[in-house]
Amino acid sequence: MLLSNCSNGVYNQLFGSTLKPMDNLKKVVVVLENYTLTSMSSSRDIRDYFGNFWLQWHTSPESILMITLLTEVGSNGYSTHLDKVVEFCERQDVPGSKIAIMAANTQSMQNINEYLVNKIPGVNVYTINYCEWDTMDFLARQGYTHLQTQVIEPKKKFMFLCRHMKPWRLYFLSLLYNKKVLDQFNFSFYNIDPYWTVGYKTYELEEIKDKLAEIDGQIAQDLLYTDFYQNMPYRLFNREDDFYQTITTNTVSEAFVSSDISVTIETLFEYGENDFHHTEKTWKPIAFKKPFIMFSSHRFLKNLKKMGYSTFSPFIDESYDEIADPKERVNAIVNEIDRINNLNEEDYKKLLEGCNERAEFNYNRLLKRQQNFYLNTHIDPSIEWIFNRNR
Repeated sequence: MLLSNCSNGVYNQLFGSTLKPMDNLKKVVVVLENYTLTSMSSSRDIRDYFGNFWLQWHTSPESILMITLLTEVGSNGYSTHLDKVVEFCERQDVPGSKIAIMAANTQSMQNINEYLVNKIPGVNVYTINYCEWDTMDFLARQGYTHLQTQVIEPKKKFMFLCRHMKPWRLYFLSLLYNKKVLDQFNFSFYNIDPYWTVGYKTYELEEIKDKLAEIDGQIAQDLLYTDFYQNMPYRLFNREDDFYQTITTNTVSEAFVSSDISVTIETLFEYGENDFHHTEKTWKPIAFKKPFIMFSSHRFLKNLKKMGYSTFSPFIDESYDEIADPKERVNAIVNEIDRINNLNEEDYKKLLEGCNERAEFNYNRLLKRQQNFYLNTHIDPSIEWIFNRNR
């Protein structure tokens, strides 16, 4: 059995990385990560995960099992994982007070709490807003100047990144195509599902058309007579490395610095305001000090402002955020992009100048939240030991 202090950056910064002796420990954290839990077929596998360490953990009332669920999911995406935990608690007589679940953001935390409220009384569910934290941590370590790569000329007005093809995203792309504004974008759009069972799935022309037809059959049919489908995948600067759309990828960095406004394609779209699910996609333009238009769930901007961030009305018309109907919301977003694209040079310059101060504010807000990160985790700082078999 491997006993170690966790080497992951999140846990190291929360709990420190000093190895401590095993005798007389009162507060012990056993870390069980999402990917390990996925591979477990039953609650018995969770029990076996502790190995010979089980008795010490089980008899220490202050020790906890921390389960990290930090991947992108929808409202009920963790049910299979959580059902294993429920069964584990029931069969091993583990009280909810010994279970701590770390969620990726506040919406996931709420969803998990609601799912477990009557199944594991006393369970502790926290959030570190992981994707926000990951961006903050990068900026704290590397600094803003690290992101300032070369500008690819000619500089474009807009940009967006899309790796996972979904019907609403495809509809959005088709509207931009029909508006003839894509030449003002640095953008990527892949015809794949990167989260397929094995590897990733590439969609063929007929499958792409069928996905678009889920939203608008007429547009799907009309585009058969264009190069819209045949040009997929669309890659940033025709490079292959934009597939890995992280903030540290040169191609992605160059796309941000070579564009004025980010159109942010978030994970969830056709959802209500209670599904406020922000990922790294939200924090990228903030890290690059860019104004943004948010392609996301109803009232996403309203919820983002509750976190202390600023948006860009009246320079950008953000009335789309109040539109509940997803099709109407897409059209409103595209119409605003078209309006901005048709501004004369002087008015466009004024728009960017009006947005710059708020973009700078958002960047500084992100750094400030990084400095206060530990206060927001609600994790007991007196933890003495972290056990993680996977590290």
